Amino acid sequence: MPKIIKYEYNSVLAPYIASFIEEKRALGFIYNNEAGILKRFDDYWKAGGFDARLTQERLMAWCVRRDTEGNKSLSNRIVAVSQFCKYLSSFGKDIYIPHLDIRIEKPVIHVLSISETRELFSVIDSYRPVNHDPACIRMAESYRVIFRLILCLGTRLNETRMIRIEDVDLDKASIRLLETKGQKQRLIYLNYDLKKLLSDHICHLKAALGYQPEWLFPGYNPDQPVSKGTVDKRFRISWGLTSFAGKTEKDPTVHSLRWTFIMQRIMQWHKEGADMNAMLPYLLKHLGHRTLDETYYYFKLIQEKAADAMANDMTARYVIPEVGIR
Repeated sequence: MPKIIKYEYNSVLAPYIASFIEEKRALGFIYNNEAGILKRFDDYWKAGGFDARLTQERLMAWCVRRDTEGNKSLSNRIVAVSQFCKYLSSFGKDIYIPHLDIRIEKPVIHVLSISETRELFSVIDSYRPVNHDPACIRMAESYRVIFRLILCLGTRLNETRMIRIEDVDLDKASIRLLETKGQKQRLIYLNYDLKKLLSDHICHLKAALGYQPEWLFPGYNPDQPVSKGTVDKRFRISWGLTSFAGKTEKDPTVHSLRWTFIMQRIMQWHKEGADMNAMLPYLLKHLGHRTLDETYYYFKLIQEKAADAMANDMTARYVIPEVGIR
């Protein structure tokens, strides 16, 4: 299970915040990110010297956008406190509940063509650290695996880098994802090639470290998972070495691999004449979406991009058979 992060709250609202978080976790939510936001809210409340009255003036001051704060961060900050206020309101307390009035534009992400994918993975596979540091050499092998896993399963970067080896069941060819967006656990299944890929990867880690680490993708410090920033940087460098660098409308990111998986899957279903309305709920579950609206968002963009981004075959055949631990 993911590690539960506990904070110490010190304002007059501390017992209410602690009770609210305890209730959320009793319902099965991990609630780490929200607990961190409420810790900052608690600090804000204490610094203001406020009593327990959650007035509109005090709460609206909390909702003011900060310098360099984007829509997503502001939204997360307001929603966490709004949920807390609704919790207190359920006890009959007269409390102002802040409302979210932000339209968050979903970014349009570059979807990789077959040619782009083949060249990108050729660069990733040819990477050799110049300093011959054993940790860097070990991580170079991991990059080949983590990028393939995201492309072929459509997982998010954060939930992929946080996979523990104990959550990989090679006998049942499955991975249990725990550190997921919205903190909603799910099970995903592996085909033969991915199962072999992960089996070889785990053997390589054992040989490189002399023991089996906790994490499927350990960082430079093998006791910690590889950081998001490290993986993002390696992807940017790898893309920059392809012949496509600087020639696309928007530079791809690691998340583009997830988009590419989704496009391939929907295009394959379309090619097979499958009923999209029947198949999208399965895609929703696999991707960890909360609602069909999220999945339909991808589908709408795919309709616009399919002609340019897809060919008659699937990208995965070019990247999975070429895998080999050196």
